[in-house]
Amino acid sequence: MSTETNLLPFICEAFGHNKKIRRDIDRLYKIKKYEFYRLARESEIYNHIIIREGDIHREEYAKKALGILLYLHENPQDTEIMKKLTTLIRKGWTRVYMWVQNHEMISVGKYLYSGTKSGNYKTDDDFNTDMLMLIWFALLKERELKQDEIFARIRQVLHQRLEHSSENSKTRYSRKTMEEDLLQDTHKLKQRIYDTYGPVNSYDTIFHGHDDVFAISEPISLIADTESISIPSVFNDVKFSNDDVDETLGIYYMYNKNKNTGEAVKHLVHGLILKGMCKAYKQVKQHYFENNKETVFIDLENQEKELQRLTEDNNILNKKLSNAEKRIQEIKSETEERYKKKIWELSNRVRCLEEELEKEKESNQELTALREFLFSLDRGLVPKKIEDVPDLSTTAGVVIGGHQRWQQKMKELLPKWIFISSENFDTRVLDGADIVCFFTQHLSHALYYKAIEEIRKRNISKIGYINSVNEELASYEIAKILKN
Repeated sequence: MSTETNLLPFICEAFGHNKKIRRDIDRLYKIKKYEFYRLARESEIYNHIIIREGDIHREEYAKKALGILLYLHENPQDTEIMKKLTTLIRKGWTRVYMWVQNHEMISVGKYLYSGTKSGNYKTDDDFNTDMLMLIWFALLKERELKQDEIFARIRQVLHQRLEHSSENSKTRYSRKTMEEDLLQDTHKLKQRIYDTYGPVNSYDTIFHGHDDVFAISEPISLIADTESISIPSVFNDVKFSNDDVDETLGIYYMYNKNKNTGEAVKHLVHGLILKGMCKAYKQVKQHYFENNKETVFIDLENQEKELQRLTEDNNILNKKLSNAEKRIQEIKSETEERYKKKIWELSNRVRCLEEELEKEKESNQELTALREFLFSLDRGLVPKKIEDVPDLSTTAGVVIGGHQRWQQKMKELLPKWIFISSENFDTRVLDGADIVCFFTQHLSHALYYKAIEEIRKRNISKIGYINSVNEELASYEIAKILKN
C-alpha cells in the first residue's frame, strides 16, 4: 500500500470520525490486535495533534486505524486484511468507493459537484473526511488524480492543517505566538486584575472570597449540576500557569481592545473554566489510553503470570529430571558390564527382526491382494454386482495389463482412469493413485515387477488383481477391491 506520509494523520482522523464503521473497525482490529497496537504505539503519529484533538472515541478509533494502516504498509501481501479494509471503506464511504472504482481519472471537482448529493455535508468534518478519503482511496487504487482547482485548494488546506498542528506552529494561538505589543497590553490588564483579586493559579483562587466573581461562576456551576458534574471536583488536579492567564486575557484584548477590569474578569472566569475543563478532559483521555484494554496490558500481565507459573513448573521438572538422570547413571554403571554382551545380542536380534518386519510390511499388501485373488480363482467365484458400489469415476485409479482392445472397452467405463500395457510406461502416472489393479489375463513379468517396485516406493495401500475379460464384471471386481 502506498500512502503519502503527510496524509496518514488525516486518514486516521477520517476513520475516527466515521461513527457507522466503528464496530467494523473493532472486528478487524481483533484479528491482530497485539501487532496493530504495537505498530501504532511505536509510531510518531500515535500522539499527533490531529489524532488527539477530537473526543475520546474519535481518538481511540483513529489510533486503531493507524495500527491497521501501518500493518498493511509493512505487510502488503496480507490480502485478507486488505480485503476487510476495502470492505470497511465501501461501507463508510460508499460514494467515494464507487466513484474510484468506476473512474480511471479522479477529478475531485467533478466528484464534488456531480450527483444529487453533491455538497450535502452536515459538518465541515463530514466534507473534509469525504474529500480526504476520495484522494487517499484513489492513491490506494493507483488512479490518476486530476490537478484541478478544487484538488489544489484541498491540498493547500491539508498542508495548512499540518503546519497548524506542528508543536512550533506560528499559526496556533498560544503564549509563544503572542505578539510583543499584545503581550504587554495583556500583562497590564492582568496586573490590574491581580491588584484587585490577587494572583490566579487554581480554581480556589478564582472563585473564593469575591462576591462579584462568585456571581460570574455560579451560573456555570448550576449548568454543570444539570449533568451531575461538580466543577470543583473536576478541577481538583488542574493548575493554572501564568501562560494560561496570559493566553485567556490575550484573547479578550484581541477582540475588545480595552482594559476594562470588570469585563476582563468575566472573560477570564469563563475562559479559565473552559480551559480547565479542556485540561481535565485531556487528563482523562491520557489516563484512558494508558490503562484501557486497548493497550493489552491486562492480557500481557496474565500471560506473564502464566509464563511465571510454567517457568516454576519447568524448574521442578528439571530438578526431577536431574535426579532421575543421576539414578539412571548409577544403575547403568552397576549393570553395564554384567549385561553388556546380552544387550548387544538382543539389540542385534532386534535389528534383524526389524529388517525382516519392514520387508514383510512391504510385501504384505501385495500378498493380501494375491491371496484374495487366488482364493476367488480356487473357488471359481464369478464377480457379482455389489450393493453400495463406490463411485469409480471419482477415484484416481490405474489398471496395469490387458490387451489394447480390452483396455479400450474399460476406458469407456472408466474414462478418467489410467491404463498401462507396456513396461516402458512413465512412472509418474502412479503419483497420487488411490488404487492399482493388475489384469492377470494379459500381464508380462517385466511389467508386473516394474509396477510393483514403483508402487512400493509410493506406499500405495490399495492393490488388487482382476481376471474378468468382461468389462462390466471387471468393474465389479475393482469396486469390490475398492470397497474392502
